[in-house]
Amino acid sequence: MILSSHHLEHANDYIKLLQCIIVSDLHFSLHPVDSKPVKKNRVKGLRKYAPIIDAFLESENRLVKVENTGKEAYYLSLQLRRLCKERGLDSVDVTVRNKEVYLEKF
Repeated sequence: MILSSHHLEHANDYIKLLQCIIVSDLHFSLHPVDSKPVKKNRVKGLRKYAPIIDAFLESENRLVKVENTGKEAYYLSLQLRRLCKERGLDSVDVTVRNKEVYLEKF
């Protein structure tokens, strides 16, 4: 069987990947694909945090501390940042200080 230059190029890439895997202490495998799957919509999971952002935006406060959510501060801040990014809210900053989440308007 004769391989085209395209196939040889991919074969060489595959050999290089295998060499990397053998050298590494971390066990993993990489598989070539033709395309990435369609991106799932993250907004659905973020909707439960929308009332926090909505209440903050409707308030006249420039800086608030978010309390009593039952979530770890880092996790909550990550979800709130993602929600703000999805909504294009560049004027809202989410920060964590001393394991507490703060929202600030600019």
